[in-house]
Amino acid sequence: MQQAPLPEWQTRSSNPASSITTRAHPHTASADTRHTYVTRLIESGYDAGFVSEQVGHSHAATTAIYTALSSEYKNLQVRQHLEAAEAEVPRLAFAQADLEAECDEKLASTLALQDTGSRRGA
Repeated sequence: MQQAPLPEWQTRSSNPASSITTRAHPHTASADTRHTYVTRLIESGYDAGFVSEQVGHSHAATTAIYTALSSEYKNLQVRQHLEAAEAEVPRLAFAQADLEAECDEKLASTLALQDTGSRRGA
């Protein structure tokens, strides 16, 4: 009788007469291997959802346990976010100045109309 095929992460004993199966699922990898794998994927820029899926987690918080990011990577991320924020400041300042100028123009126009209307009524 031929045995049904097993999922790729499950293997049978090397002895064909044996009915013992051995699991070789990603969760059976050593903790060091999982930490390294997850860390390298994250540091290489892979999406956290993809990394979670790769190691069989349904929640990113579980994957975070296996992440041991280097100080160099953390510093790089902080630097990139700070630079992005610094680049955003002038854009926001100019946008605010444009809005203020637009409001000033509308106010001046409204005041001019009111002044013209009050002169006609006098």
